[in-house]
Amino acid sequence: MAKQSQASRVSRLELSNHKALATRKETVADATWRVVAAIGFEGATLRAIADEAGCTTGVLMHYFRDKEELFLFSLDRMFERVDTEFAEAPRQKNSIEALKKALVGTFPIQEQSELEGRIWLNFVGRALWNAAFLQEHRRRYARFRLLVEKTLRVASEAGDIECLDSFDKEADTILALLDGIIIHALLEPDRFPASRLRAILDLHFSRLAKPKSLNGK
Repeated sequence: MAKQSQASRVSRLELSNHKALATRKETVADATWRVVAAIGFEGATLRAIADEAGCTTGVLMHYFRDKEELFLFSLDRMFERVDTEFAEAPRQKNSIEALKKALVGTFPIQEQSELEGRIWLNFVGRALWNAAFLQEHRRRYARFRLLVEKTLRVASEAGDIECLDSFDKEADTILALLDGIIIHALLEPDRFPASRLRAILDLHFSRLAKPKSLNGK
């Protein structure tokens, strides 16, 4: 009995330590976001990130092998929310509206989504010459592409959109449209306010909608 009680205490202690470690790593990841969004990946030195996180560079190296691992962990944390919303879309009653909501959630029209957009744009630029970032970019987009394609298939089977010749191509089109929206909204926010971004997205999805019959059904 005593051994079971001791084992239980050890288990709770390990769980507590694990949660504390996760929290500390998340705090560092949040600080990394802020630094990258402000000055880009190249300017985001370990010293700058440590200062933003309120710790030393030694603490950063305790949690991460190098700056690249820190960046990739931070990106993974950032993409978690987007991934969850995309994954939920095909499970919703109105899957197309759920997908549109997930897409709008990435528009840089709020403080947090603008921060995420800036980080994403820095990430894409770095992926052009960094093999690890390029691999992560391709992995993420392969995942998003499958989730969008799944949503389109569900919507088509439900009769909410036309039956498409290629769900894969339409998924690529939607993701390419999203990338363009984010880039233009970040570079020309006055020309692309939230209302205009939503109108662009609505225009595209209106072309997928099933045409109403003459009796309105």
